[in-house]
Amino acid sequence: MISNTGCPTNKINYDYDTLMHTIPAGFAVFQLISNNDESPDDYRFLSINSVFEKITQLKSADITNRTLMEILPDTGKYWTGMFYHVSDNSELVVFEHYSADFDKFLQVSVSFSFPSQLFCSLIDITGRKKTEAKLLEVQIIANIGRGELDLVSGCLEWSEGIFDLFEISRKDFPPLVSHSLCLFILMTA
Repeated sequence: MISNTGCPTNKINYDYDTLMHTIPAGFAVFQLISNNDESPDDYRFLSINSVFEKITQLKSADITNRTLMEILPDTGKYWTGMFYHVSDNSELVVFEHYSADFDKFLQVSVSFSFPSQLFCSLIDITGRKKTEAKLLEVQIIANIGRGELDLVSGCLEWSEGIFDLFEISRKDFPPLVSHSLCLFILMTA
């Protein structure tokens, strides 16, 4: 059998299975369930990979063909709302979220693909979030700050410690490279 892409279907299935079981992120495929007015009402788990199982402690055999609201009754509405945004706008959405269900910080990427299907990837970022919290605590105790420049985008971020250290406000002194140079000159003068 040949797919609409011209590739044999067994090749596509092999590639899909390989992807699902080799990517280092949790991965799930959901089917959109619409209500009478065609807006998403819930999402059905179609498949998940082993990393998704490890991150969430949910087993594929227990959740496949069940809905988000069945599996996560307390937070299913939150996830349904986030997924609705994706399906409504047909765009990739990436966000960070603390999940009380799993007691983990997650980086979540969701995209709308085939008709009525969503792809979701999860990365456990709990370790990074704990390290960031410790770093912030140390900065406050030591009365220091940090700056971070993204060389690709040119975006500059300053921690609150920078603003406190130099007694400046974010509104009056936004993080710009030229302002960073001025602060560096002040420190070394």
